[in-house]
Amino acid sequence: MSAPDYLFIRHDNGEMVDCFIPNKLSDPLFDYMQPRMFEVAPEDADPFQGQFFGGVLSITSVPASRYMAVYDLIMEACDNVEQLKPCKADLQKALQDDPRYQAV
Repeated sequence: MSAPDYLFIRHDNGEMVDCFIPNKLSDPLFDYMQPRMFEVAPEDADPFQGQFFGGVLSITSVPASRYMAVYDLIMEACDNVEQLKPCKADLQKALQDDPRYQAV
């Protein structure tokens, strides 16, 4: 399986909103997030894992009520996984542009 090049964030007027993740860095992002998703957003953990194994890294199905927990998890991954640090600013901007950001 090839590592996805994008984190799919949301659907907006029929278009997919995503953030480019270079150099196959979706693998370490997934590896960090996957076990922790069962803690912060258990209802979303299985779909998150299944989509990744299907070649898609996506949080499009995460509802607003759990979005901030997933946002925090992604930011935590960027802080704790050295390879992800260069991606943090782009991911943060894309995630903060989502209407679910601080919606609750």
